[in-house]
Amino acid sequence: MKRKRRKKIRKRWILLGSFLALLLVAGGVYAGIGSYYKNHFLPQTYVANANISNQTPAEAAAVLDKEKDKTVLLTLKNNGKTWKKITANEVGLNADYDASLKALLKEQNQWSWPLAYLEKRQAALPDASFNQTTLKNYLTGLEQEVAKLNETKETAQPSEIKFVNNSFAAEKGKAGTQIDAKKLSKAVNDSLHSTTKDSGTTLDVNKYQEKLSEEDLQKSAAKMNQLIDISANYKINGETVNIPKETLASWLKYSDGEVTVDETALTDYVTKLGEKYNTYNKPQTLASTKRGQVEVPFGTYGWSIDVDQEAAALKKAILAGKDFTRTPIVNGPGDASKPRIDGTYIEVDLTNQHMWLYKNNALVLDTDIVSGKPKSPTPTGIYYVWSKERNATLRGNNDDGSKYASPVSYWMPIDWTGVGIHDSNWQPAYGGTLYETIGSHGCINTPPSVMGTLFDDVEVGIPVLVF
Repeated sequence: MKRKRRKKIRKRWILLGSFLALLLVAGGVYAGIGSYYKNHFLPQTYVANANISNQTPAEAAAVLDKEKDKTVLLTLKNNGKTWKKITANEVGLNADYDASLKALLKEQNQWSWPLAYLEKRQAALPDASFNQTTLKNYLTGLEQEVAKLNETKETAQPSEIKFVNNSFAAEKGKAGTQIDAKKLSKAVNDSLHSTTKDSGTTLDVNKYQEKLSEEDLQKSAAKMNQLIDISANYKINGETVNIPKETLASWLKYSDGEVTVDETALTDYVTKLGEKYNTYNKPQTLASTKRGQVEVPFGTYGWSIDVDQEAAALKKAILAGKDFTRTPIVNGPGDASKPRIDGTYIEVDLTNQHMWLYKNNALVLDTDIVSGKPKSPTPTGIYYVWSKERNATLRGNNDDGSKYASPVSYWMPIDWTGVGIHDSNWQPAYGGTLYETIGSHGCINTPPSVMGTLFDDVEVGIPVLVF
């Protein structure tokens, strides 16, 4: 019994030893082959469709260089038939592959050699391996050939959105058979540079035929109908200007699956809006207190629409798809939503040497004044009070060239040359023709007994009409 048991144990050890020996041999073989693939490409490795399996970078370079003239990198098919074969020479595959092939070798996992037998590895050389001028010229020529080929094919009639019977509707187009030369050229370029094992060595040019643009067409038409149903208005110069539905519709465009606005049309519209409503550099008709209708020339008070900014803002408001009433973005002083002269203003009548303050069309204050003497007359125009200051000192030059410094308790400048409204305790009287002899240097001299009230009653920005 003991002898049989010893024989059985001996057999087990022999089997175990054989297994371990076999394992060591297998491991040695695996390691040895793995070491081999440290300097050689794995099985099933292809570059530019040339088989470089089990070759060193130098050996692979020689194969590629030798086969360059006849190596077909890509085949183009049209209706199932070969239309064109693209060789390495035609697209400028360079003869010096050493650096690129060494880089490819570093990328491979030398220990994965058993798995390499299971699938083909289609590697590709980087951009540097192509002569870019040659490749570019080839792709340009390819596009020209496609253009000639398209002469015998049908042009696609793209789907579009049309404005009919006061609403937008999608109208289906017709597919064409022409090939999109730009897309095909890009596909060829991408395939030549592809680094995936599934990179196409054959391209069907019909895949790049012009297609119908039907994506989201119905959805986009619905969106456009929503946009033209909004209430779009401007509040400008006291008027409400409505943008008609038909005008909104003429601005909307559908392109590449996106609803947008014709920016040129918007700019034209805003420009014309400004031509009609801008107040900058325009006179103002005034129903004056004593002289009836007068035309007051432009001074400094007026604005003009900032066309670029307003067109961009209008586009944004339309695409938001909500009702809006907006005041245009302007350059210059004044509230563009209201009339330039909106019942609150200061009227200065130089002929009658008198000044009035109106608020909401009601007379609040009036007084005689002394304006500029004939040698330094008060400028006429539409101005505004752009500042208010207490206890200021006014400085300038007299007619003889000497300098003056006049302290005042209240100072309200109305233009940019130093003209303003202020108290003048040096004046003996006001009104009549006193300005001809004791007139100012251009300012509107106001009685001290009135000036404090006027100063308190007006706000910065109030229009001042001098005529």
